[in-house]
Amino acid sequence: MGDGKTASKLVEHYGTRAELVDYIREKTAQWPYHRWVKDWMKWQSKVNIATFDGRTEILVLADYAAVYEMKGKTSRTCEHGTTCNQLVALVLHSPSATLPGEERKVQCDYWRFWSNQKGNAEQVNM
Repeated sequence: MGDGKTASKLVEHYGTRAELVDYIREKTAQWPYHRWVKDWMKWQSKVNIATFDGRTEILVLADYAAVYEMKGKTSRTCEHGTTCNQLVALVLHSPSATLPGEERKVQCDYWRFWSNQKGNAEQVNM
């Protein structure tokens, strides 16, 4: 719209995801594509949370939180620190019934996984 202004525009698309992405790139050449990808991924995450089947599925959202230095309480002993990566995964399960006009409630637990191995896709999949 110019001058940094934006407007929401709903456009129905029929076709594959690849065709949709090509269409968006073509129509929004001046707009930063990475911002659209970020917003689209956020939307997809919300859709996943709102629609997963609680009878047969759980939803696991994972990310590496930080690199920690593991140490003993005192440095006067032979204990010494080592670094490790912590993977934190939110585990969504047991959604409540969906009521019209209300967001369904979902139970959220978490898993933590520590490893001295540098984080990688194989480790996340494990």
